[in-house]
Amino acid sequence: MAKRFRGYLPVVVDVETAGFNPERDALLEIA
Repeated sequence: MAKRFRGYLPVVVDVETAGFNPERDALLEIA
């Protein structure tokens, strides 16, 4: 998953902020 998010800088930031459930939070943030 880290490799996949690696291509998206904003997603990585969202994941870092989310902390828990990065997949869901990150996707929701982008949506």
